[in-house]
Amino acid sequence: MRTVTFANLDLAQYLERNFILVWDNQAPYPAANNQEALAQREMASYPEGSGGSNVRSYFCTANDEIVLLLEGYWSAERYLALAKFVRELGDQVTAQHQDEQVKALQKALRAHAQFVARERDLLAPAKTPDAEVQKKAAALTSLQNSFHNSIPLAFKPAQGFLNQKWNERILR
Repeated sequence: MRTVTFANLDLAQYLERNFILVWDNQAPYPAANNQEALAQREMASYPEGSGGSNVRSYFCTANDEIVLLLEGYWSAERYLALAKFVRELGDQVTAQHQDEQVKALQKALRAHAQFVARERDLLAPAKTPDAEVQKKAAALTSLQNSFHNSIPLAFKPAQGFLNQKWNERILR
């Protein structure tokens, strides 16, 4: 994603203006010499939302609380739309009374998961052998899973969660 999605200038500028960015390479191997060309071909072969075990984006509040865990590879356009969504959602929810924030965020995540599921179901991928429809349906399923997986993490401190994930990775 670094050489394709995050290379998009509009996305990079939006992320820099609105988020604190942290990068953690999951793969311990050095970059290939022709990484950009390889990444373009590789990204084109992946359906959006795939690669969730390798690529994870944690969108958090300024207070280090998780709003959304986005898993998988995403195009710059989709990632930018999701980043804007998370920013707006975070602003809306944090404006509420502290006692209601977690419930409001969880409710919003559930509603968006249901919306994405309806959008996917409208595609009727089981009835359509079209590869592009199948890819879009898979991406929507990944997005729905990201929303569902974020519900129990709503407003949990990111640092403790990420330290736990880091320690699990080291122990493997």
